[in-house]
Amino acid sequence: MKTVRLALVGVGNVGQRLLTLIDERRETLCKEYQLDLLLTCVADSSGVAMNDSGFELAALAGHKAGRGRLAELPEFCAGLSFTDALEIASCDMLLETSPLDLETGDPGLANSRAALQQGMHLVLANKSPLALAHGELLDLAATNDVGILY
Repeated sequence: MKTVRLALVGVGNVGQRLLTLIDERRETLCKEYQLDLLLTCVADSSGVAMNDSGFELAALAGHKAGRGRLAELPEFCAGLSFTDALEIASCDMLLETSPLDLETGDPGLANSRAALQQGMHLVLANKSPLALAHGELLDLAATNDVGILY
């Protein structure tokens, strides 16, 4: 069984649905693909929460669906930025679902750069990083021997 440690930024509609899909398909992923996806770092507009043992995905999605904030969770890391969290989280992959900003690309672009520099694979729902820095992100991925999916 291969465990893939995930970081997720953005727990709005897309992020919540992603959590639900991973949770619903956990058994299939384990049995058919010998793959265990473990969410250990998550960020929303209130900040970052981290759990080395992994978050319970259905509970987290339910908390967010009920308008809950990560700042209300016991795993909340007050004052820690998401890019700083990526440096200490030991994640294998970033799932980037933050809001789109075609002016600056942030926070998605900064998160994408940080993840790739840390040697994490990158999955983008937010396309502004690609629109503004496609070549740079591909170069960072190649330099760090990781992939980008979008």
